[in-house]
Amino acid sequence: MTAMTYILSSVFTSVFSVHALAMIDYWWVIPVSLVMSFMLFYAFLRRREVAGEDIIPMSDEKVAYVIKALGGRKNINDFGITGSRVRFTLENVKAANLESLQDAGATGVFVAGNTVKCMFQEDPTNLVIALRENEKEI
Repeated sequence: MTAMTYILSSVFTSVFSVHALAMIDYWWVIPVSLVMSFMLFYAFLRRREVAGEDIIPMSDEKVAYVIKALGGRKNINDFGITGSRVRFTLENVKAANLESLQDAGATGVFVAGNTVKCMFQEDPTNLVIALRENEKEI
């Protein structure tokens, strides 16, 4: 056995032995982990608060205008929010006035078959709630 091999093997066994690992202090892992978890929690919480301040709810007048532009409540078979888009399944797409929908602030109006998808600058939750309330009346 050469001297270099002997030195490397002795260093390797002393560094990676159970006894050497037991001598290392791991007490600092717990407080550092707690501090990091609080920092991450606060960062995600703050990001959610900032994102929520920018959202403006859709006014009742605009909700009525959008429903009228889609041909009335009886023309809307199904609806829902898919990601950032609002999806409407219509009975008759020709009864809907898509230009009026764009005048209401809808961007990216997409028509495929009887489905109309669009995006609004305001939060469309009020629109979906109004459609669900009117669903009981029909």
